[in-house]
Amino acid sequence: MQKNILNDQKIRKLKISDWLDILDEILWNIYKYINTNSSEGQDILNLFFTAFNKYKGKDDKNQAFTPDHITHFMCKVIGVDYTKRLFDGTCGSGSFLVQGMVLELADLNKQKLTKSQKEMMCKKIAKNNIYGIEIEEQAFGLATTNMLIHGDGNSNIKNTNIFDSEDFIREANPDVILMNPPYNAKPITIPESYKFGWKKDAKEDPTKGMVFLKFVSDVIKKMNDERINNGEIKKEVKLAILLPVSTAIGTKKFIKNMKSELLEDNTLDAVFTLPNEIFSPGASASVCCMIFTLGKPHQNSDGTVNKTFFGYYKDDGHKKKKNLGRVEQFDKNNNSIWKKIEEEWLDLYRNKIIKDGMSAMQTVSGNDEWLCEAYMKTDYSKLSAADFQKAVNNYLAYMVITKNKSRQTLDLKIDSWKEFSVGDLFSSIIKGKCDNASNLIDGNEINYIGAKYNNNGLMKSCAKSENIDFISPGNCIAMIGQGEGSAGYAIYLDSDFIGASSLNLGYADWINSYTAHFVTTILCQEYDKYSFGRSWTGDRLRNTIIKLPVDSKGKPDWKFMEGYIKSLSYGDRLNNWI
Repeated sequence: MQKNILNDQKIRKLKISDWLDILDEILWNIYKYINTNSSEGQDILNLFFTAFNKYKGKDDKNQAFTPDHITHFMCKVIGVDYTKRLFDGTCGSGSFLVQGMVLELADLNKQKLTKSQKEMMCKKIAKNNIYGIEIEEQAFGLATTNMLIHGDGNSNIKNTNIFDSEDFIREANPDVILMNPPYNAKPITIPESYKFGWKKDAKEDPTKGMVFLKFVSDVIKKMNDERINNGEIKKEVKLAILLPVSTAIGTKKFIKNMKSELLEDNTLDAVFTLPNEIFSPGASASVCCMIFTLGKPHQNSDGTVNKTFFGYYKDDGHKKKKNLGRVEQFDKNNNSIWKKIEEEWLDLYRNKIIKDGMSAMQTVSGNDEWLCEAYMKTDYSKLSAADFQKAVNNYLAYMVITKNKSRQTLDLKIDSWKEFSVGDLFSSIIKGKCDNASNLIDGNEINYIGAKYNNNGLMKSCAKSENIDFISPGNCIAMIGQGEGSAGYAIYLDSDFIGASSLNLGYADWINSYTAHFVTTILCQEYDKYSFGRSWTGDRLRNTIIKLPVDSKGKPDWKFMEGYIKSLSYGDRLNNWI
């Protein structure tokens, strides 16, 4: 988008009248048909803005906006509905605010109200239920744009510091709070009264964002104290916040103290450990989601403490893809895998279900770990033969590297070796048959081998009968012709496989597991000569000259090569393993 659209010369030369034509096209032929008063319409606009937002440059290399599916989950957890006033004190691009409004509208549509009543309530939700603060100017611009697209404008979003905004929080009078605060805020933005336990020369917030939670908690406490003094009932506020895992572990004394102070006035309802690299391609922090009920002490009036729910929610059905971040996955019927996972996450939490490997219930204090990993039981139902095989493989690798070092190997006598061209060594050299891995059907019957040296080129396992046209026979040497970091390597493949088209497959009657490993070692010495820009293919491959041991007739000494490999530690066991 940046290269081919925004910086395109034709785009940059557009006149104002051209831009007006584009906006007219969007307004009358696209936006016109989106019902912004429905949750479906809001979702469409949110998808657009989420995609648009990925191209926004960030002031901080560690700044990242909350993924849309996580904001949806957090809104569902704390019970956002059309009656709730929602507040985000570090709103970034406004993802929590938009998601909250989408869910409120969805809930409103379920109510038995007249059309005019719903229209009136829609306006009320947009104007009176959504409040946000953002200190960073560009992110604030995105937030206001986001809300403007969704029919709200910037009426209740302020470009200021949350620590200077107690009056605004009082005005918001929130029922639910959702936050993803900065984890490395500059100390100059934080009041001195909240820097207890900090080093004087601290360059960034050592609480990793927990100080924002403490400030909001204190404001809600003040509001509740005033209610009590006025003879009113305290208000309990649900809060969901994303914080680094390190805050939940809390090994530092000032973190433990802050956690203990939070529990004096608030209840820790739940903590969810979330997937690794959830902000990819933004920040790389490992985070958890904490759920609090503000205004309700963690310890009951009778001295007892209710248990906290802990969820090990690491698998959200998304996969990390280069340049795209974490991408939602779908099953064979094109159903979202995430949607099923979200339903299970919510069901476990709402019904306080303890499931091995996924959830636990535990009574905790400020001195304890606030993570499921500390309390959940291991799920042994997932144990399989592959786990035992992995342990055996690791030990075998250790044995090969460390044992039998005193074993006598044959003398190579390299000075007597002769030169041979690669083309003359093999009876035939053919290409791998798969030029697009996305065409392969997954399974567990035959291996797909790609342009990768590690793990002997193994990329994934596939079904056999469904991919019959891509299969190549085994007992060959695969020479990797293309691929940055892999071109110039060679590997031996003992059984039938599916080979990428970047592989050159050499066949000959001299090949066995011993001679092949000798020759692949020699071929790999050519690695430095090839790269993504200089492929190891065609005549360049066939004319490659390598040296090999020779017999009395000047021909390759296959018997010596086989014996040499067998003389190495565990080399004589290759056939047994294969």
